[in-house]
Amino acid sequence: MQNYDPLVRPVKIHSDVITVKAVMSLFQLVQIDSKEETIKTLMFQTLEWYDQFLIWEPGQYEGIEWLRFYQLRLWIPNILPYDDVGDYDPEKYFYTIPVAVHHTGRVYLKQPVLYKELFHDNIEKRSI
Repeated sequence: MQNYDPLVRPVKIHSDVITVKAVMSLFQLVQIDSKEETIKTLMFQTLEWYDQFLIWEPGQYEGIEWLRFYQLRLWIPNILPYDDVGDYDPEKYFYTIPVAVHHTGRVYLKQPVLYKELFHDNIEKRSI
């Protein structure tokens, strides 16, 4: 972690692209409000990417293959739910949910997201 800067994209060549795999999984339906036309769900957001600066040989470090870090210690992609109406707080878990790093440079972040979506924005209205 010497000279690692969490504010800098983790690539050795500036023009390199970081591909982030993002998956949202429904965990719980929390609330449906038909009057306000909203639905609130608890989702699990899983992000996966490759960090070129977090690679090591397990044999040189007592066989350690995985490490966990606070989110503020690493570069994290800035990915937010598109239709969020205010319940998403990406800073809520900075110190409670660690980021898992594999010795190959693969980084995994899985965190809960309380998500509230408007129905009327996503339903096509048609006259009959």
